[in-house]
Amino acid sequence: MQKGIRNWMVVLVILAILLAMALLIIVDVGALSIQDGADSLGTGIVINVSIETNSEVIDSCMILDKENRTYYLDADLQSLNTCFVVEADNVKIDGLGHSVVGDSRSGKYAIKAFDVLGLVVENITIKDYQYAIFLDDSYNSTISGINVNNENSVDSGIKLRASDGNIVDNSVFSGGKYGIEVQTGKNNIIRNNVIQNAKYGISVGISRENLIEGNEIDNGKYGIYTYQSTKNTFLGNSVQGSEIGFYASQSAQNKVIDSLINSTNDVVLEDSSNSNEFLGSIFNDAEIEAGSNLIRSWHVAVNVKDSTGVFIEGAHVSVINEKGYLQFSDLTDANGKIDEKLTEYTDNGRRKLYSDYSLTAEKEGYENEKVDFSINDNIEINITFVKTVIIKPSGVVITNISVSPELPLGGNGSPQQISIDFDSSVYPINLSLMLFNENWTLFDSIPDVEIQNKSMLPFVYTLPELPDGSYAINLTFKDAYGNSTTFTMGSIDILRIISNETNNTGGNETNNNTGGGDTSGGGGGGHGGSSGDGSSSNVINLTNVSVGEIVNETLAENQTGNETTTEGTEKGTTITGAIINALDKARVPLIWIFIVIVVVVYLYVSTRQKPGKETEAKSAKKNGKS
Repeated sequence: MQKGIRNWMVVLVILAILLAMALLIIVDVGALSIQDGADSLGTGIVINVSIETNSEVIDSCMILDKENRTYYLDADLQSLNTCFVVEADNVKIDGLGHSVVGDSRSGKYAIKAFDVLGLVVENITIKDYQYAIFLDDSYNSTISGINVNNENSVDSGIKLRASDGNIVDNSVFSGGKYGIEVQTGKNNIIRNNVIQNAKYGISVGISRENLIEGNEIDNGKYGIYTYQSTKNTFLGNSVQGSEIGFYASQSAQNKVIDSLINSTNDVVLEDSSNSNEFLGSIFNDAEIEAGSNLIRSWHVAVNVKDSTGVFIEGAHVSVINEKGYLQFSDLTDANGKIDEKLTEYTDNGRRKLYSDYSLTAEKEGYENEKVDFSINDNIEINITFVKTVIIKPSGVVITNISVSPELPLGGNGSPQQISIDFDSSVYPINLSLMLFNENWTLFDSIPDVEIQNKSMLPFVYTLPELPDGSYAINLTFKDAYGNSTTFTMGSIDILRIISNETNNTGGNETNNNTGGGDTSGGGGGGHGGSSGDGSSSNVINLTNVSVGEIVNETLAENQTGNETTTEGTEKGTTITGAIINALDKARVPLIWIFIVIVVVVYLYVSTRQKPGKETEAKSAKKNGKS
């Protein structure tokens, strides 16, 4: 039986290989048809497949009324009347390099479209029609790669009327009244076309927000002609050899950017054509009628880097004019650059108003840079920042430290306030306070209190409730540059917070609140006295303490005296920590040992269970034999 299964598997593998070969033959586009693929396999199967394509080859003028259809022109055509009328959306006409020739006396349109969407016309030559292509109330169409020769035409190469969102690009127009005409349209793009010997190279009338970009216009009466049009952008065009390069009538807020105009009269603005801006554009003369307005401006590129040549991001650059009005304020990008524009002058037909400018560049850690300049061309301003030189003080000098009430200080352990005053060589300065007990253990602290100036002193500190013992206050002063100095206030015997009793030593009276010549462990007046047993007072005179002076040697001695106790405590702590750490590390192995024991017990119990059906069957068979 196993041998039979293997035979069937071999057959299935062979069939799979044959099927894959058949698919490769069928999908080889342009090599074999589906039927040819089936015939090549020798199957004898007849396959009927109907594939509908949305394309059609044409060789005559006609009405194009099928949506989503591509028409391929298969011959040169000639017609005395309109050749193609488009009446459907998303029609494509591919001329495949053929031509359509009309009669300029009777042939009105080579291609006409009314109220259509998405028309595409490409790769076709059109000659001697009144309108080579006419789009009326049509949208989102593209006309590309066409050649229009209208030397004998009386009207337009291409006319867009009441049509929005269309593109005319990479085409050539010669002769005729209009090369390209946009009338009552918006958001159309006229790009990268060559227009020669047309009376109106590009005409934009009663239209707004169109982009006219990268066109070459030569030898016409008007290179670019606008009337009653606003907010159109003319970018990167070249107009040469015309009588008037750029003409505007009743047109406002149009922008002519980075264009070259070299004509008999470069720019003419008439009939209240206001606020038309020429940015980065080159022309020699402008004729501005009173009531109209021309703004001539230029690109300004600002580059900011440091002294090593590294460009600086986030530098703040601002420019004001000579009257102090802000022109722009911006931050440099990751390449240390800002691109802006500035006005050279405005021309209202009566006079030109010029302006000079002042630039300021700023960034924290660098010296500010300032540049004064005027502008009559595109300009690049390079700023090199120099790092700010910070002169750090040599140190912090603290003098005239005083504490009120004076140290040494006695008390019964209840909270009480003390005032700390001092003079500093620099402000602001940070004051940190630490309170230590007699074992040099930190008991209380107040970090980084900023003292802006002398008027913020004295600094008031509230002693917390303290157990019986002796204490000292540590003061650290630190300036903005990291310079610091530290003082220890008082000694181990000066802050008897709990005890306030009268003591007799060696027959002499010692009182915590007595000044004069008595030996005193407290009270601010006991300076220079000695006790009956010959011990010295630990009161420290803190006036005019030098920078960084530590005045508490007694605390250091007491710290040494407590080393034995500390060492014993540290040893006990070390042994206890080691035991806890060993138990913690053993926790994971113990868990795994427990898991292994559970598995072993389970397996043992399983082997001890009653025999299954197979064991019982064997036992019954054995009993039968016996």
